[in-house]
Amino acid sequence: MTTPSITSQTPVVPANDEQIGALKGLLDPILRRMSKPQAQAVFEAGGNLQERFGLVINQMVALLTNTFLVLINYGRNLADMIKAGNYRYVNENITEKNFPFTRKGEVSTEIVLVHFDREMESDVVLVELDKLGLRAAILPESLAFGETHPEEQRKFPIICLGSLWTSADGDRRVPYLDGWGGGRELNLDFFEDRWDGRCRFAAVRK
Repeated sequence: MTTPSITSQTPVVPANDEQIGALKGLLDPILRRMSKPQAQAVFEAGGNLQERFGLVINQMVALLTNTFLVLINYGRNLADMIKAGNYRYVNENITEKNFPFTRKGEVSTEIVLVHFDREMESDVVLVELDKLGLRAAILPESLAFGETHPEEQRKFPIICLGSLWTSADGDRRVPYLDGWGGGRELNLDFFEDRWDGRCRFAAVRK
């Protein structure tokens, strides 16, 4: 017995209000994890179930492959967070003085790695993240990610635009995670630089 498949010749049947309501109920747990613009796009698509399911499948794939759960313990100081990440190299300017934070306690959150697949300036990235209902991750969030999911930064640089340090010479620098010489590094780069298409940007839902 074979399972019927949807092909280009399969008739497209418009969804009625009852079907759309049932679909929304089934997909509600997924939609709650999406940003508002992403969820809205699902129900503003063409008026047939095939197109709507296609959009949802794409969103599910993005969520499963680019979203990572982390537990952030703000009770640890920055040096302990860095030590827990087991980096081969750490930029000496990544200190509590240069990157202070005041949050307390433990919090579980999701880190989303956003990939634009093209060169991007930092200011443009921040605008695009905002459109997606996201904000750039701060340093403790990125360190929790590096500790919990250490292999990801071997695949591509992960940029942390939510924390910024201005050096004595006026240069603005942001932390990033990367692979280096077979190891892993926690380094700084210039905010004004253009990020190449390999980069992912660590973000958190607002």
